[in-house]
Amino acid sequence: MSIRQPKTLIVIPFGPGRDVDFLIDTVRSIHHYFKTGQTKIAIIDDSPHDLSRVLPSSERSSQVYQSQYNTTSRDEKTLKGAIWLNQISVIKREMSNEKYDVAIKMDDDALVCGDDPHLPALDFFKKKPGVGIIGAFTKRGDGSRKQEAMARKGNSVSRAINFQRLLNRIRVTKSPVVALEEFFLSMSLRYLDNLASNHLEYRRGNTCTGGCYFISSKLLNCLENVDLSICPLAYCDEPGEDTLMALLSYALGFSIGDFPSEGKTIAINWRGLPASPEALISRDITIVHPVKNDPNYSERHIRSKVAGALRE
Repeated sequence: MSIRQPKTLIVIPFGPGRDVDFLIDTVRSIHHYFKTGQTKIAIIDDSPHDLSRVLPSSERSSQVYQSQYNTTSRDEKTLKGAIWLNQISVIKREMSNEKYDVAIKMDDDALVCGDDPHLPALDFFKKKPGVGIIGAFTKRGDGSRKQEAMARKGNSVSRAINFQRLLNRIRVTKSPVVALEEFFLSMSLRYLDNLASNHLEYRRGNTCTGGCYFISSKLLNCLENVDLSICPLAYCDEPGEDTLMALLSYALGFSIGDFPSEGKTIAINWRGLPASPEALISRDITIVHPVKNDPNYSERHIRSKVAGALRE
């Protein structure tokens, strides 16, 4: 009897100001290193490019979705809630056509550099079905702890649902439309926070860093049925999409956790390459983030050094 091969969904948001060539490089790294099972890449296009035309024919197996929610506010802020809802919308559409064993959210400045990073995640989720998301939870890819960063994220949630702050923001706005947006945004986030508080492990700010995290099949099944009447959160400029995804995971009854450290692992920072390109090559790393905006290396150098060495 043949063994069923895992099905993996990889969701990549692609925003304005990013280089299409770098996106293509990330997509090619996925094609090269995901060797076990079936892999589907879904790109959320929020760029001025028409990716369905710009991507080379070899990469057009990737499904390109246009951004459903506007990710830039009237005052040019990035709306993290809209980015988050775009991801959920794509997951819902993909899950309506295919049942996936795991999903991976990757930024376009993440790079796959080792074989089958989804397999340790699948094993972990089988052993711990109550966990919905794993990634860089308590530690960054460079080994440093995240307590202070998650405390700041928790404060951003507390600010967003603070009733006095809401009243102050409504008082200063001259637009009744903006006032309604502020009200429904705060109430929607408060509702999710109240649901999440029923989970014993929930702490405001708990987050797997958004550069790359893995979502279990059980949580995917729940996300397929999520009611997008939570769309007032499309106007949310804080907290980030990764914190919102963790918040939703807890609200649906799932905890979050660290990617298993035994065997192959991931190196995910928010800013700054987790280690030098040479060190990443020598370690058993399968996904690294970020490869942009590093103070010591250009993105082009990192991609050529890491990907070039490992894909030979």
